[in-house]
Amino acid sequence: MKLYLFIVTLSVILISCNTTENTASVYNTDDCNADSERISMKSLSDSVNFYDKKRVEISGYFSYGIEESALFARKTHGSNEFSLWVEFKAGLVDSLVKRELPGENIFSKISGKRIKIRGILYSNSHGHLGQDSASVKDVCYLEISNGF
Repeated sequence: MKLYLFIVTLSVILISCNTTENTASVYNTDDCNADSERISMKSLSDSVNFYDKKRVEISGYFSYGIEESALFARKTHGSNEFSLWVEFKAGLVDSLVKRELPGENIFSKISGKRIKIRGILYSNSHGHLGQDSASVKDVCYLEISNGF
């Protein structure tokens, strides 16, 4: 009986040590409205004009680089793939820099990560150099999967 209890206890300990916790870091501005329409990248690509000037909540992979600040459905993406230009509110950027990464480029740190954002969609705004399908501006909410 003691051996059985020992084995069960040891199994529970080993299982709990091997469990990876999926954490997310969430940042938002005080004036961020939670009343956003949650939509997938696929659904948005099929009806982008319907959501023009509406507040949306959308998830995807953030890509940042020279002349790029965009959200894609997949981590690896092609140049002709549906994408959203992303513009973060200054207040959100300031809080990120002060709280998490003072002196570092926050966008470089989250590039390639899955994020969720809330902002206003503009179907006729195609980002820097017109490369993107639409834009999400005034992004006031950022959720980073698995944190930094």
